[in-house]
Amino acid sequence: MLDGDVVLFLTDDQNFVPTEYNELFGRFSAELLTLTPAERQAISVNTPLSISYALDTLVPRIADAVQG
Repeated sequence: MLDGDVVLFLTDDQNFVPTEYNELFGRFSAELLTLTPAERQAISVNTPLSISYALDTLVPRIADAVQG
């Protein structure tokens, strides 16, 4: 069971489409976001610069996804 508004996919493939990988993802009511390698690194490394980058790039994308 998935209970969330947004699901983030951390992959090396920027062209990854979750619903093409597995049709079950299409049944989720959550928004599906595939992160770029830079975004993935920003939330994985947790340095002052990466946190700033993540806030500048990811927060707007997640906010847009939540608002629909």
